[in-house]
Amino acid sequence: LELTLKILRPLNVPAGQVPVLWALAPNAAPAPIGIVPLAAGQTAPPLAKASMTLAGTAEQLLTSVPRLGLSFEAAAPAPGAAPAPFVLEGSCVKLW
Repeated sequence: LELTLKILRPLNVPAGQVPVLWALAPNAAPAPIGIVPLAAGQTAPPLAKASMTLAGTAEQLLTSVPRLGLSFEAAAPAPGAAPAPFVLEGSCVKLW
């Protein structure tokens, strides 16, 4: 299953970093959803779209997730890893 993200403002991905999307569920630690395919060292323009493949269905991964966060990490985080500070955070809007 693919998830498409729309970047609403310019987003500069630092060189040597990967943008990681996190599920922010109430009363739970942030959980990594996956790496957002944006090029390191470049700036994604406003309204750019990025698609990523999910490890499960949207219902499995996002039903109880009201918010998402994006951080820049040195590598893909392992499950249970703590995220770097979020550079973007917002509501998880369910349109499926």
